[in-house]
Amino acid sequence: MDAGMIARLTAASVGLLAFAGMLVAGAAADNPFTTILLRALVGLFAGLGAGYLAGLIAQVLLRENLARIVAADAALAAPADPGLDGQDGEDVGFVEPEVNKATRESGRQSLQAPSAESPIQRAARQVLEEL
Repeated sequence: MDAGMIARLTAASVGLLAFAGMLVAGAAADNPFTTILLRALVGLFAGLGAGYLAGLIAQVLLRENLARIVAADAALAAPADPGLDGQDGEDVGFVEPEVNKATRESGRQSLQAPSAESPIQRAARQVLEEL
């Protein structure tokens, strides 16, 4: 998908809908054929312009939203240095993980590896690369 694909597809869809609507409205009003066709063509080009602007706006919003998803994913996936407290760079040593009530009662503690990238995040990353 190239840079302006969303804008062009939106423009074509809106333009054709405007053209068809103008044809139906002109035929329903019993206008002459040339008047119907002229007004429908004007509607087609007006719809192309309006649809292109709407498509550009949609493309920018989509790109920003997908960039935010990818950035949030990267921030969550970035490994933190467990030996540093993050404030002044001093080594605070090993920090015991918090154990919730259910873990204390059952006596079992499960260490989960960081989850793999979710399907939504993977799709967002792929679409963002194509935009």
